[in-house]
Amino acid sequence: MTLHKTAHDRERFLNPLRNCLKLLLRNGPTELGSQFAVIEHSVDNLSRLVSNLLRLARMETEETPIARARFDLSRLTQEISEYTEVMSKEHGIELKTAIDPGICTTGRKELIEELIVNLLSNAVKYTREAPMRQIKVELKASRGFAELVVRDTGIGITPEDLPHMFERFYRGSTAGSATKGTGLGLAISRKIALQHGGELRAESAGIGKGSTFILALPITK
Repeated sequence: MTLHKTAHDRERFLNPLRNCLKLLLRNGPTELGSQFAVIEHSVDNLSRLVSNLLRLARMETEETPIARARFDLSRLTQEISEYTEVMSKEHGIELKTAIDPGICTTGRKELIEELIVNLLSNAVKYTREAPMRQIKVELKASRGFAELVVRDTGIGITPEDLPHMFERFYRGSTAGSATKGTGLGLAISRKIALQHGGELRAESAGIGKGSTFILALPITK
């Protein structure tokens, strides 16, 4: 059975369950409301996982080129950094930027935005408990490519985990059970980079020494 069909079947079974829970929350006994709410939250998480599975399956099998348009990557990166800074401050994280202006690329802007948001959100997630809390976002032109670097001082990645960071469902040994997620975000992010003729890679000196994610995309003049 293919991943695509499996995900479709699971979603078909989840929808009736979700609808029944909504009815129970609305009409069921008051004293059971909190239990129903917990179940609903779990179903929503499972539904989100299935949706990401479906999406990744489509990205891996579809050969239709994505719609592309030229856009200002510098401006997009600056905007995302600015609203990520608000979230960072809530966790005592300092966010610094070094974004060269006027760097453009061609692609589907909302997909690249999703990719950058995912990298910055992960940086916040894995830095918020670190002794030194800092994230740096850099964007520069390098040999015909726009190079976006997201560097943090968070928990880091072990040498054993590093080669597997972009695998589906992989969770590094330093992530911890309290870190929430579907385990598909980085796999989807790398697929987006590849779809745009670029690449996404990770670097880390080890546990407690932070992580660096580098996105390279072709520059459009």
